[in-house]
Amino acid sequence: MTPQSNEIRYKFYFKIPYTKLTNRISFSPELTISQFIELIDSNFIRVYFDIHDDYRVEVVEAGNNENGNDEMAPALQPLEQTLEEKYGENYNFIAFYIRPVYCENRQFVRNIDYSISPNQQNININEYNQT
Repeated sequence: MTPQSNEIRYKFYFKIPYTKLTNRISFSPELTISQFIELIDSNFIRVYFDIHDDYRVEVVEAGNNENGNDEMAPALQPLEQTLEEKYGENYNFIAFYIRPVYCENRQFVRNIDYSISPNQQNININEYNQT
C-alpha cells in the first residue's frame, strides 16, 4: 500500500557500529517492533549497506548502554508493540545501530571484515506502510 502524502512517517538515523556510515530511513509508525526488525534485516537494507548474507543483522537502540557501550548494547527483541506505541512523539530523538553479526555465535562483525556502501541518501520504505 502506498502512503498518503500527509501520513506521518517515523524517520530514524541508523549507523553501522564503529563507522561513520549513517543513514536516515523512514518507516510507518504502525509497524510492530517485530516487523521493524525484519525490515532492517531485509535484502533491501542489506544491499544498501552492503552487508553480506553470511551475517545476521541486529538492531540496537542507541543510548541503550546498559553495559557501558552503545554499539554493543542488547539488540531489540521482537514485540507486537508498534513503533508508535513504543516511541510515540519522541521518535525524533531515537536512533539505532545496525550491527552485523556472525550467525553461529552472534559475534559482531567489524567493518574491516566486510565492505559497506558509502551511499548517504535518505531511504523511504513506502511499500511497508502497515495501516
